[in-house]
This record gives sequence, C-alpha cells and structure tokens, in this order.
Amino acid sequence: MKKTFIFLSIVALALVSCAKSPEEKAEALIKDSILKSLYLPDTYEAVETKVDSAYSPYQDPSFVALILDLAEKTEEYDDLYKDMKLAQSRMAIWSYPNGAFSKDQYNNYKEEYDNYAQKAETLMDKIQNEVQTAREAMSKQPEFIGYSVIHTYRAQNNAGATLIDYVHFIVDKDIENILGGFTNEQVQTYNNYLQEIIDAGNRQNNGLSQ
Repeated sequence: MKKTFIFLSIVALALVSCAKSPEEKAEALIKDSILKSLYLPDTYEAVETKVDSAYSPYQDPSFVALILDLAEKTEEYDDLYKDMKLAQSRMAIWSYPNGAFSKDQYNNYKEEYDNYAQKAETLMDKIQNEVQTAREAMSKQPEFIGYSVIHTYRAQNNAGATLIDYVHFIVDKDIENILGGFTNEQVQTYNNYLQEIIDAGNRQNNGLSQ
C-alpha cells in the first residue's frame, strides 16, 4: 500500500510538472502567427507573455474591428471634407463669371464640390450607423470571452537590425484558438477612437441633462 501511494504521488507530481501555464499555452498558440509576419523568422525570440481575462464588448475582436473601421471611415470623411472646402473656395473665385472660361471653371469646381459632398453624406450615414452599433454593444453587460494576450518578442527586420515589438491577441477560454490579433498601432488607434466615442457620448448626455 505504501509503495502504491508513493507511485501515485510521483505520477501526480509528473503530471503537474508537465502542465503548461496559461502564459506558456498562449505563447505556443500564437507563435506560428507571429513567425508568419516576420522577415527573418529564425531570429524570433520570446521576451514576455502576459495573459489576462478578456470581456466583451471592449476586447471582443469583432468590436475592435468595428472601432478600427470607424476610425478609418472618419479619417476618410475628414479628407473628403477638406476636398469639399477646397472646391468651395475655388468656386468662390469663379463665382462671378467673366466669359466662357470663367463659367466653365466654376461649373467644374461646382461638380467637384457636389461629388465630394455626396460621398461625404453617404459616408457620414455609415459612420453614424456604426457609432450607434458600437454604443449599443457598450451598453450590454460584460461577458467573459477568453483571454487577452500581450506578447513581447525580439527579431531582426529586413535590414538585419534586432528590434523589440509586441502584439495583442484574443484567445478562447481554453487558450486553444486565436479569436483575433492586432498590432500595437491598431490597439493605439482603437483606444484613441474609442475614447472619442465615449467623450462624445458624455458631451451629448450632459447637453441633454442641462
């Protein structure tokens, strides 16, 4: 009986020692994805992996993608608005036609303005719809969806210089599947634009309450 107990204890210790930590499981899961993005995969070296619980909506990959799309659309709208203002200022220059050439110039810039204005209006409708979708998601009760993984690594770029970078992944509850992956730049864009939506909502609520 004593020998059996000792044997079972040894087996239990062996199983515990073989079990991977969440950080080790996450690192093994995301490694292939990282290697595919590197110029020199053989130079890859893990530095640190941090694992934390992830909750919807803020860490849901579909929500992150929505906010990133909103940021892109907003930047596109800003460019269209600048083009509109430029066309409008050029219209003003030729607003008092003095001959056929002046009239043609005015009409050309008027056509440009109308084209930009139509595109801007269509784009703004899409932006407003997506903002509403985002706010509806933010109003729901948070739900555990898996884990947020921040992985820091070093590797050489195409010039042979060794750089340190980090990437963000969302993995499932069992740390067996990647739900989404985002670069550091994307995360910064997400955080900045999400804060803009929150601030705009707060301003709107304050205005309604006054």
